[in-house]
Amino acid sequence: MGTPTPHPKLVYFAERHPSFDPVGFKARWRQHGALGMSLPRWRNIERYAQCDPIPLSAAGFAPLECDGVALVWYRSEATRQAHGADPAAAMTKADERETFARPVAQFALLTDEIIFKMAASGRPKLFVALRRAEALTAAAFRDLWCGAVGPRLVERVGSLDPGGGYVQNHARATPSPQGFPADCIDEIALRDPSGFLDRLRETLDHSHIVASVRCVLTQETLLHPAAE
Repeated sequence: MGTPTPHPKLVYFAERHPSFDPVGFKARWRQHGALGMSLPRWRNIERYAQCDPIPLSAAGFAPLECDGVALVWYRSEATRQAHGADPAAAMTKADERETFARPVAQFALLTDEIIFKMAASGRPKLFVALRRAEALTAAAFRDLWCGAVGPRLVERVGSLDPGGGYVQNHARATPSPQGFPADCIDEIALRDPSGFLDRLRETLDHSHIVASVRCVLTQETLLHPAAE
């Protein structure tokens, strides 16, 4: 089993504003992040990263189309709520309208993070968005994915790359039709993710717990804290 962390974690799959090409969006996204970090309400945030897409060959898996993946760790549930209630939130929401195609809430998922293996820095990060089979409740899916599947996948990560990492991010409630549609987002840091995808495909071929899988490979940039 992995280790749950006490920090609520927001994962969002950015959709760029149509006025930007991918290069222009990356610069504008960094600007959006800098605005958020400049405000006093940022004291509520433990960590923040932006992950830029890189090409991925993943035969048999549907691509997760997005222009980047953001990871936001709140210090606690209380600070998450305070962050949203802060009057300065209006400023960042206004900036969202100039940065993204839609409000962030419409492509975001609030999760509980479960760490199976921490990764060394610098590795590409693969995100795998999973929808559970209709026959399973969210609780049953979480128990199976953490208890039965997770240990097998983290073993594969370790065999491929001793410095690799594996994290599960489980939706805190039933995914909203207005938010990102996933029950769990696996987060895998590896020098080469192809071997992991082979094991994931084998695992899914012999299970009836997952209805859909989508993948995107990224390179992570940790923006807060600025240095560790």
